[in-house]
Amino acid sequence: MIILIKRKYFKKDYTIGSLTIEGTSFKCDTLEPRDRELRRKENESFEDFATRVKKVKAQTPTLPTAIPYGTYWTHMRMSTKFRGFRPMLYGVAGFLGIFIHEGNTPGDTKGCILVGENRERGKVLNSRATLRFLMDYIYKAEEVGEPVEVVVKA
Repeated sequence: MIILIKRKYFKKDYTIGSLTIEGTSFKCDTLEPRDRELRRKENESFEDFATRVKKVKAQTPTLPTAIPYGTYWTHMRMSTKFRGFRPMLYGVAGFLGIFIHEGNTPGDTKGCILVGENRERGKVLNSRATLRFLMDYIYKAEEVGEPVEVVVKA
């Protein structure tokens, strides 16, 4: 299964995108921290990229960073913070513990991807319900042994 996130609105404090699951009618919006256009250079090793790319931690006045563009494997994993399973992205250079989770504002993400409906500027609404639908698709794929990838594009 391929989950495609296409970033479309690039603001100073946040990034809005659209999320689709290939081969399904599922669609929602995403909210991430500011996009700092992190990309691997041609012929750059993953290790060199991970060394060069550092997550900007959420502290005033610096805002967190959206994850680098690329393709990531995801798997449902227990999150102590959210007290339940959430989709976790693996292989994100310079980042650890990147989840897709519920939340509404840029303050709710420290680098993770929030899902919902972008009906208000700089926010996603109906996040918990949207996440449940997304997780249902991921659980079904995992039940039949289908790998799940998240592709992040500009």
